Amino acid sequence: MTFTFTTKLRNLESYLESCDVLEASYVKHKKYVLKLFSKFCKSKFKQSDEEIIFELMKQKQDERIVNACGVLQLFINYLSKIIQPQTMRGYLSHVNGYFNYRGIKLSSLDMKAIRYPREIKEEKYPLSKEEIKLILDNSSYRRKTLYLVLASSGMRIGETMGLRKKDFDTSGKRIRINIPAKITKGKRSRSTFVSLEAQSYLLKRLNEIEDNDLVFGTNKKESNYISEINEGKIFRKITDKIFPNLEKYESGTRKITLHSFRAFFLTQAGSEWTNYTYN
Repeated sequence: MTFTFTTKLRNLESYLESCDVLEASYVKHKKYVLKLFSKFCKSKFKQSDEEIIFELMKQKQDERIVNACGVLQLFINYLSKIIQPQTMRGYLSHVNGYFNYRGIKLSSLDMKAIRYPREIKEEKYPLSKEEIKLILDNSSYRRKTLYLVLASSGMRIGETMGLRKKDFDTSGKRIRINIPAKITKGKRSRSTFVSLEAQSYLLKRLNEIEDNDLVFGTNKKESNYISEINEGKIFRKITDKIFPNLEKYESGTRKITLHSFRAFFLTQAGSEWTNYTYN
């Protein structure tokens, strides 16, 4: 038997096609980053990302490596104005992976030449019960449910957006949430519970949907990451209205974010937090 192989043109479309075996949410985040890289190229070089890659591929290997690292460094500088330092390495890995696929091979030693802004470790601001009540009073039923679950379960917002009805066990006195490994930060499954007040809102929401439906995310074709970004924008609008003079950290980031619910949970971890109400 004779096999015939055809050489397929390597471009963005074929690269994303080669990523089909990866987790859908991971691929969608990769697409988001590569679109951001394309926007950066247009802004910085007045050229498309395809034109930049074509120019790099015409160069000799040593020159290509130096200039590719230069492009990535400028991309980091661009990202520093719109995202936090702790997420930059992940963003850059997506672009470097695409470079590698296109034939621009950068070693780990080459990547060490890239400079990142220093990550500022700031203690997360824990919301008070009074602040939570204000937020709940200015939120829709759907988001009030989300915020109560975040405050009483200790889950991260990214994890919460990936939960489906089938992940909630309502057979006991307390609703038990079984968080699948694939949506946790450490890729290890775990379980948690919610407060009595959250439970009353949550049961209503669960009764509205089917077992495989997302409880807090959307059932549209978007990643948990995009849903998380959208929820963050909505939360900022709510808190801007309630706290117009909201203090920020020295780094310029907001003190009250969706992560503040998790910080609240951690401050209450040793108490009877499951009995809290905010009325």
